[in-house]
Amino acid sequence: MGDGGTLLKTTNGGTNWVALSSGTSNDLFSVCFTDANTGYAVGGSCHEGIILKTTNGGTNWEVAWSSGTSQCLYSVYFINTNTGFAVGQNGTILKTTNGGMNWVALLSGTSNELKSVYFTDFNTGYVVGGGLGGVNILKTTNGGTNWVDLSNGTNDDLISVFFIDAILQMG
Repeated sequence: MGDGGTLLKTTNGGTNWVALSSGTSNDLFSVCFTDANTGYAVGGSCHEGIILKTTNGGTNWEVAWSSGTSQCLYSVYFINTNTGFAVGQNGTILKTTNGGMNWVALLSGTSNELKSVYFTDFNTGYVVGGGLGGVNILKTTNGGTNWVDLSNGTNDDLISVFFIDAILQMG
């Protein structure tokens, strides 16, 4: 993942990597696969956010969603084959319940950049980020319908969130 739509794939545990054609010149920031064939990549430019989808292990990528706005997307995470989330600029949180065919905007309660999203189960998820409005640690317990800000006074922007055995890991 990187500048200019670069995607890399390994099939031998990282010993060798091959470049894949994403079909976009936009920067890509995050990738998530729901199985060996189906995956999503998000990114964008200062003019639009973009979500790409592959159904053949990354050989071909198609635009699954293009916002037409200036909301670049930084992270994507799928709970299962149908339900996924993408987050980005200006507090953007998007959700799909049909495998990326349609995406709806959710209210995050912030205008900060949201950099990472991760769900521990179908209902409980976290988003982290930051900006001029301060640092954000957002939590939902109802599948993204409502988000509560758990920010704890740190001044450092948070760029990643991940759980191991339901223990929150942020960086």
